[in-house]
Amino acid sequence: MKSWNRTGKLKALFLFIIFIPNIIFPKAGNQNDGFESVILGFIFGLFIIPLLIKVNSFIFKQKLEMPDWNDNPFTFTKPLRFFHFMSYFFFISGLSIVIGTGVGYQQMNIFGLMAISAGVSTLLGIKFMTRGKD
Repeated sequence: MKSWNRTGKLKALFLFIIFIPNIIFPKAGNQNDGFESVILGFIFGLFIIPLLIKVNSFIFKQKLEMPDWNDNPFTFTKPLRFFHFMSYFFFISGLSIVIGTGVGYQQMNIFGLMAISAGVSTLLGIKFMTRGKD
């Protein structure tokens, strides 16, 4: 945290603000939904997002490099920065939904699991795309 610049601190503050409401005011879990959405979220993050980024970088001649936490996610010359931050956003919001629903209603929330799955798989997809480029 000492090496974070202003952008890194603002991103962390934003994620903390997103985390709190789902813990304090949880939503009831929907037990009727299946785990297909969790698997689809994982597939979307691991394969579809990296494929779209790769095609986009090829068309617009953008360089793919592993983003840093301190990078501005709204710099469109490097598309991985936005998806890197959004993967943390999905992971943190999904984690807070799962924790809030688990504590408040003693249920599992499939939407929260799907968000966690999409966030983690997008981070993995970015890692696989940039492997060997740093």
